[in-house]
Amino acid sequence: MKKRTVSHQPVDIYTDGGSQGNPGPSAIGVVIVGDNDKELLAKAKVIRDGTNNVAEYRALIYALKKARKLTRGSVMCWSDSRLMVNQVTGVFQIRDPKLKRLAKKAHKLARAFDEVGLMHVPRSHPRIQQADRMLNIARNSARWNRIRNSSSCEEFSQHDRLIYPLHAKQSRRL
Repeated sequence: MKKRTVSHQPVDIYTDGGSQGNPGPSAIGVVIVGDNDKELLAKAKVIRDGTNNVAEYRALIYALKKARKLTRGSVMCWSDSRLMVNQVTGVFQIRDPKLKRLAKKAHKLARAFDEVGLMHVPRSHPRIQQADRMLNIARNSARWNRIRNSSSCEEFSQHDRLIYPLHAKQSRRL
């Protein structure tokens, strides 16, 4: 079996997490780029129902796991969650036990790299917007599938404002 070698190239990670309803259906979006802004990974994933803050932490953890397969070098993480960035970097105290556990997990994963940085970036950053679009499509598609597969009209009426993707440039309100 051929052993895969992991480089030491620096990468930038852009993460976003969100929930609808807070707490509610949640998803994460991750974009990892290498040299010359070359996209190495762009992925969105539906996660358990939870809060926006939990989704932001889970996005960081997922991204660090994926980056571990790409590099052991320098990693710069960018997020639009000022709270998560300040908590993980120690600027803010973490009071929520669930967020404390997630922060510890992120710190443990960070040890796999030569260097890790974490910075806040405005929501208007193009890579953050890309991660946000991907997570919204994933979350809304998952919600639509749950509703479509449900035999309960009552459940459907609870989601009457659902938007789901039909095509990249159009959406439809139910």
